[in-house]
Amino acid sequence: MAWVFASLSSAISFALIGVIVGEFIGAERGIGRLIIESKARAEASGMLVAVIVLMLVGVALSAVIWRLQAYLLRWQQRNMSE
Repeated sequence: MAWVFASLSSAISFALIGVIVGEFIGAERGIGRLIIESKARAEASGMLVAVIVLMLVGVALSAVIWRLQAYLLRWQQRNMSE
């Protein structure tokens, strides 16, 4: 289980990148589409909103994984430096 959670934290960022790139290519709606349209119109505010939303989603997903890891691996002793 520890190895799964170790790789899951980095997989979250790759999954978000994959979703956004997929939306760049073929979506009619979504954050990736918002980025593309904001770039075409040279709207920095639209791109900034999209980046902030992506940041919040990434932080929320990471927090969910950390809490799930703490719950499922509660038997594992933690270092005091963490």
